[in-house]
Amino acid sequence: MQDQKLKIISQFMSFALCTIVLSFALCTLHFNKVYADGISISASPSLIKINAITPSDTKSPITIENRGNNAINIQILFKPFHSSKKENGEIVYLNNNEIPDIYKKIFNQIHVTDNGIITTNFELGPRQKKNLELQLIIPKNEPDSDYYFSVIFLARRNELTPRSSPEANEGEPSTQTDEANSFPDDENAQDQNFSVINAGIAINVLLSIGNKNNPQGTIEEFSAPSFLKSGPVEFTVRIKNIGSRSFAPKAIIFIKNIFGQIVGRVDIESDNILADSIRSLTDIQTASSPSKQKIFWRENFLLGPYTATLNIAISDKGPVYNQSLIFLAIPIPLIIGIILSILMLLIIFLRVRYHIKNDK
Repeated sequence: MQDQKLKIISQFMSFALCTIVLSFALCTLHFNKVYADGISISASPSLIKINAITPSDTKSPITIENRGNNAINIQILFKPFHSSKKENGEIVYLNNNEIPDIYKKIFNQIHVTDNGIITTNFELGPRQKKNLELQLIIPKNEPDSDYYFSVIFLARRNELTPRSSPEANEGEPSTQTDEANSFPDDENAQDQNFSVINAGIAINVLLSIGNKNNPQGTIEEFSAPSFLKSGPVEFTVRIKNIGSRSFAPKAIIFIKNIFGQIVGRVDIESDNILADSIRSLTDIQTASSPSKQKIFWRENFLLGPYTATLNIAISDKGPVYNQSLIFLAIPIPLIIGIILSILMLLIIFLRVRYHIKNDK
């Protein structure tokens, strides 16, 4: 029994010694340092809206800037998108096998130019800014349609890291890849390790070809709580585009009291609603309002029934839609407080009256 205990203690001591030696060895190893400065690029404008009447040759300015401290190579791509089902303005890109032929055709007529020369990739030095143009050449017989796509600027930078000695790397697999090795053009590349860093930024384009006088939409939902104890009042507004063209509606909510007087107004910031999609204006995010804002009538004290009417113009030329709802506001805590105060006053009055009678 004692021999077995000594054997267990010996095994434990051996394990502890190996653990200490291994930890010391790991602490004394020298690893190669990698000095990485992230890619930072910007592009403006964030959205380009083009209404083209055939035939046309349209040019829209684009500015791309390298805000980093290293030179980068920019590759230009075109990618179609459609609205997501979240109804919050998010977009979903189409996979390559989902791109319709009509988009492939129109992409052959769209180019990014640098001083009039078509470019698909270029280099930006540290802190360098470049002015480009998005050129669309639309032939005479092009059918009327909407196209939604992004101009994507994919940035790639070769990061250089010191090569360690052959002895240190002996027996270890190489971290280089064919893509990484083929990307740099530096003649001294054979003396350095390269890794490719990618980043990208996109400019969304809403292209409408042909006459755009007949946008079509409906009010999918206009709602608010039917009963409130106090304000503010939160509204939900959802607009559906039932046409084939995008539009940016203008919406206002008027609130009337029981006497028909207008006591409140809510101006709703809107954004583009793509064809055949639903957009919720409740959590909208626009260039003027970077943070998402809910639709509120910011009135705290409410009493009685109110009528809220949503007026929405699909475009500057119409059509205009209206929808109304009624909600009731009763400040129950305030009413309870008033009732309790009246009861207390009544009790005090009765007690005083009682004492006056007894004194007589």
